[in-house]
Amino acid sequence: MSPKLSRMKVFIVESDVEYALELKSMVEEMGHEVVGIEINCGEAVFKTMDAAPQLVIVNVALNDGKKGWDFYNDIKHLEIPCLFISKLHYRDIYEEILKIGNFPLLIRPFHKFTLGSIMRCVVKDSGESYLQKIFNYKQGSKIYTVVFGDILWLESDRNNSIIHFGNKKIVLRMAITSLLKQFKSDQMVRIHKSFAIPVFRLVKVDFVENVVDIGSHELPLGRSYKKQVKQIYHSGK
Repeated sequence: MSPKLSRMKVFIVESDVEYALELKSMVEEMGHEVVGIEINCGEAVFKTMDAAPQLVIVNVALNDGKKGWDFYNDIKHLEIPCLFISKLHYRDIYEEILKIGNFPLLIRPFHKFTLGSIMRCVVKDSGESYLQKIFNYKQGSKIYTVVFGDILWLESDRNNSIIHFGNKKIVLRMAITSLLKQFKSDQMVRIHKSFAIPVFRLVKVDFVENVVDIGSHELPLGRSYKKQVKQIYHSGK
C-alpha cells in the first residue's frame, strides 16, 4: 500500500496566465491546494505573505521585468521553499538559481508526476517554515490553535489580547505583553502600545504619516516604537 501524501498549500507565480491554470490543475490533481496565483513579482510578495503557503512554484521570467530569483530574495525571510520553472534551458538561468540556494529548476514541459515528486522533495528537505508553526492557547475548557502565518496583528484591549486573522479573531484573557512572550523576539514587533504585528508583515511603512500598511489593513505607528520599527524595517531591505 502506498503511503498517504500530505496535502500542502501551494502558491503559483507565473507570467503566462494560461499556463498558470494548467499548473494549478496539475498541483490539484496531485492532491494539493493552490492558495493563490499571481503574474507580477510585487503583488506576489504581498499575496504570498497573506496565503502563507508551504511551497511557491515560480517562473524564472515574470511580467513586471523581474526574475524569479528577485521574488525569492523578497520573501526569503519567510523561509518558504521555491520550485523554479522555465521553458528556457540556458546555463546562466541554472547558475543564477544556484547563487540563491539549493532549489530545483524544472524545464517545461514536464509531467504532473515529475512535478509532484519534486514538490514533496523540496518541502521535505526544507523542513517546517516558521510560518507553519502552531501555537496552542488554553482558556477555560477551550483550546485555541493558532498558525503563526495566519496572524495579521495582535491588539491590546485592557487586560485582554486579540489575535486577528482576516475576518476572524480570538480574544484571550492575557495582556499583550504576556502574549508577546510566547513568540521569539524576531517573530513579532510592537508598533504601538495597542498593536503588534509579525515581523514578516513589516514591508510597507509610512514614517511621515506614522502608518504601517499590512496589505489588508493600516495600523498606527506609535512614536515611542518608531525607532525600533525603523531598524527592523531597514534591516530587511
